[in-house]
Amino acid sequence: MLEIGLKLAVVREDVEEFGRLRRLLEPYYQDAVHLPHSENRMEVSGLILMYLLTENLLKEFHMELEKLPSFNLKGDKYVGTAFKLEQYMTLGNYNKV
Repeated sequence: MLEIGLKLAVVREDVEEFGRLRRLLEPYYQDAVHLPHSENRMEVSGLILMYLLTENLLKEFHMELEKLPSFNLKGDKYVGTAFKLEQYMTLGNYNKV
């Protein structure tokens, strides 16, 4: 339910609601060992990472990356976009942004 609300906040362009739902969703992803795997996790994580970049919350961005499963993050279609964008910004390669 929270994942759907998060996506709806994106559609409505409601940044405050997105931030609130992100904080509510966080404990469910942290305790993922005890909960069933969400098929939307990577999509939602990609949205959260983009939110953190747009709010210039780079420390939280990197903390969020560390929470994700350590498979090929660059290759993931959701998380990879935010990951690459942050790399381009860090390197000053703004023509790729």
